[in-house]
Amino acid sequence: MRVLAQAPGSVWADVTWSLHGAPQERMCYQLVPSAAGLQIAVLTPLE
Repeated sequence: MRVLAQAPGSVWADVTWSLHGAPQERMCYQLVPSAAGLQIAVLTPLE
């Protein structure tokens, strides 16, 4: 995971999911605060 950007009330993270050491998918997550912690607001495929 790599943080791409931060703003008041939002974080954008570049996340690559792997299986057996091989990358499977890469997504940009926009995370926003909620009562339970951070939650996904927007999920965008990067590749």
